[in-house]
Amino acid sequence: CEDDLPIEHMNAPRVAGLVEDMDRLSSSGPPIGAATAWGRRQDPRTGASVAHEVAPGMRYEDIDVAGWGATLLSTAVAKAGILPDERLFFGYEDWDFLIRLRRAGFRLVIDNQALKSDVYGRRRAFIRSQELHAVTWRGYYDVRNYMLVARRYGDWRWVKEHLRTVARLLRRARTWRRRVAIVAGLIDGARGKAGLNARYVRPAVEDQVSDERAPASPTSQDGRRAMPQLARGPQRQS
Repeated sequence: CEDDLPIEHMNAPRVAGLVEDMDRLSSSGPPIGAATAWGRRQDPRTGASVAHEVAPGMRYEDIDVAGWGATLLSTAVAKAGILPDERLFFGYEDWDFLIRLRRAGFRLVIDNQALKSDVYGRRRAFIRSQELHAVTWRGYYDVRNYMLVARRYGDWRWVKEHLRTVARLLRRARTWRRRVAIVAGLIDGARGKAGLNARYVRPAVEDQVSDERAPASPTSQDGRRAMPQLARGPQRQS
């Protein structure tokens, strides 16, 4: 699981029995390259994505894109030479990898049982993710890397959709530094620049939740930041 969505609030796929299910499903159709507990539908024409809606009675469904968090990969993918692009390393590197996985003939499926198991946890994880992505260095890589993804797998319509997203980010940005990072990411992505930008490096200790809003965090007796204990919502039965 990745640090964008704290593991306490992410639903990992049910590993016990999941591998067996993946082998069974792969034997009757295209091989399954990855199974995930979170994903989105993506319009192949524009690159725009929407939340996945669970189909009644379906345990597994094919999905277009997903995040690293709560994703189980098949070793067959690595054996086929499909590996993450190290030059992206943060921000849509998972989408880039999974798009290539699907275009190579593998299936990406979502485990709807895991997706539905904890609505409250997923909502809190989404809120936390939005807060973290307000951090300047994250904003740079998010904007830059999706521009790279748009240029690799789409056409001008993907770029146009991304420009709409960038315009919304600029309107919401509350600091000049944040706006500069967004524009720099857009320019570098348009130029095809990948890899580390020394101006935008993650600090060794990321004390602030964001550059724009930094709520106080409780600490334990040894001085480390304490993870808040959140109440769980009612468990839905699949």
